[in-house]
Amino acid sequence: MDRVYTIRTPEMVAFEFRLAGLGSRFLAWAVDVFFLALMLFAMLVGGCIVGVVGAFANLNFGGVSSALTIAALFAVYQGYFMFFEWLWSGKTPGKRRLGLRVIQDNGTRIATFQAVARNLLRLFDSLAPLYGVGAAIAGATERVQRLGDLVAGTIVVREEREAKLPKVAALADERRVEDPALGRLALRRLGKDERELLIDAARRADEIALPVRGPLFERLAEHFAARLEVARDPHLSDEKLVQNLARSLVKAERGI
Repeated sequence: MDRVYTIRTPEMVAFEFRLAGLGSRFLAWAVDVFFLALMLFAMLVGGCIVGVVGAFANLNFGGVSSALTIAALFAVYQGYFMFFEWLWSGKTPGKRRLGLRVIQDNGTRIATFQAVARNLLRLFDSLAPLYGVGAAIAGATERVQRLGDLVAGTIVVREEREAKLPKVAALADERRVEDPALGRLALRRLGKDERELLIDAARRADEIALPVRGPLFERLAEHFAARLEVARDPHLSDEKLVQNLARSLVKAERGI
């Protein structure tokens, strides 16, 4: 089950927030990286076009154009998460897709300072591959906070109020497999964050941009097949394998 964070007001009114786990936060980050890459690529192409036009027109601003392009790329790379979390009250495009929001640890709306502070430390949190440092710190904290969250006094919560079965049940696929033994194996071998990542990936597949979706499910399929020692069917796609594993896990969790 997801961790629940409870805040009590001075009047002893309790507000409960469901904390976002590492799995859903990773998926949101993957979507954001896709959009950020598109923005950076468009800016890079634009800078190249300006430089080429200047060269053909014999205008001597090639060096200035390159410097401005590099400065703009750095500003967008650093400011993407800050800007959207400030503009959308704790949401980025990826977080909106996954139903997540950053809030203050007192339950109120994130402030500008906090949007800046938590993302300035993103560089430290991302030192190891796939945010290894941030994931390790978040996994060790009670409220699943990476270093940026601890410094800024923020938490990441889910906006969904009810748990849902993955949408895999709606798939019309002759290779759909529901293996009770496999589900019980997943319960034993997979940690909470891994189970959440597996189920969230299956549930949110249609919401993930296609250029991200293929490589993401390939890595997920390789990881979970290795963790569970599942023989890979060469005729079964990576996404279908993840869907089948998620379906079996959900049924095992519910004792079906």
